[in-house]
Amino acid sequence: MNRCRRWGKRLFNIEPHELSQCLFCFAIFFLVLCAYYILRPIRDSLAITGGVKNIQWLFSATFVGILLIVPVYGWACSRLRRITLVTGVYSLVAASLLLFYSVMAIDPDNIWIARTFYVWVSVFNLVLISVFWSLMSDLFSREQAHRVFGFIAAGGSLGALCGPLISALLVSNIGFQQLLLLSAFGFVLVVILLFWLLSMVHTNPHVNEHEQPLAGNPFSGFTLVIKSPYLVMYAAFIVLISALSTFIYFQQAELVSLALPDTDSRTELFAWVDFSVNVLSVCSQIMVTGHCVSRFGVATVLTVLPLVFMAGFAVLALNPVLAAIIALSIVRRIGEYAFIRPCREMLFTSVNREVRYKAKNFIDTVVYRGGDAFSGWLYTACTSLGLLFSGTAWVGVGLAMICAVTGYQLGSKQQFSASDT
Repeated sequence: MNRCRRWGKRLFNIEPHELSQCLFCFAIFFLVLCAYYILRPIRDSLAITGGVKNIQWLFSATFVGILLIVPVYGWACSRLRRITLVTGVYSLVAASLLLFYSVMAIDPDNIWIARTFYVWVSVFNLVLISVFWSLMSDLFSREQAHRVFGFIAAGGSLGALCGPLISALLVSNIGFQQLLLLSAFGFVLVVILLFWLLSMVHTNPHVNEHEQPLAGNPFSGFTLVIKSPYLVMYAAFIVLISALSTFIYFQQAELVSLALPDTDSRTELFAWVDFSVNVLSVCSQIMVTGHCVSRFGVATVLTVLPLVFMAGFAVLALNPVLAAIIALSIVRRIGEYAFIRPCREMLFTSVNREVRYKAKNFIDTVVYRGGDAFSGWLYTACTSLGLLFSGTAWVGVGLAMICAVTGYQLGSKQQFSASDT
């Protein structure tokens, strides 16, 4: 055990007394994203089943779903103890998966069930991740976060690697409906490990003081954001990242729908893409992210990566083929998962719990999915005005440039000031 702790300090910059807690967090995030990534290829495949030209409606429906669930989540934050809140979210997801399995077994080709499943997964995936990182910000100080969040994020990437691999290897043999049961089992394990983790840290006075329900009303996340110039800037960055993702998603859907006609083959393709992304992401997070952020700072990371995405859109505009969009999707997602997401979470380690759980969740859900809906209709407007595939890619170049400028302004401040929060 002592040797493991010494290796943890040497390789991952984790102090010996932090290792057990970090391994638990690593395992929980592994299971969260493994269970989710079993579902993601199914979701993306079912979106195409409803027609590529209707995807913007799914994005809008997802935004409406977020608007409905955020007040409920805000109410729960104000009424429930932390352990009940966090475990309740993952328990609800597991139960919902069992319900979807039942209705899909009865009517597997129902287009409205497919659309409902897409919206449900798109709503809850943001809540799952936001709740997890809010908990991590409770458990670790700002100094610890700079050292260990990259390692913990690697657990998620490893899970995100295994999830699509499971889907890719099993879907042709058992069908996509059976994968819902595997995902539900993963979320049940998450709940069990969360109880174990929170009981383990219960004796820590710093952590234990954060156990009680939060003050405020269910809508205070919105008011906290609009009162803080820095949080508004953070929200703008999230919208721009969301817009880049949406443009890539729509262009990818167009080319995939032409190349692959059936649900299982598309599920297999998306699963292998997810697998490739997460192989590279987990290697980056374990060995590179923490050292990169410590050496170059958050501002550099949040500036350089959008510039990389800008170059990718330019390549796609000049060579609009399936291989190019797949490559850009992989590069964009590696950059976001391995670098942008950990940097974003580091900004929330020095704020009060109401900002951490409510304002952050509002941005991660309402603002993010609002950005999806807006950029989905923006993409539709571009195509309606006669812009071809290459033309919309050039619009992506412009969005990436604005994102780089916003990222620099956001990261240069390094942390929230007292006046901002």
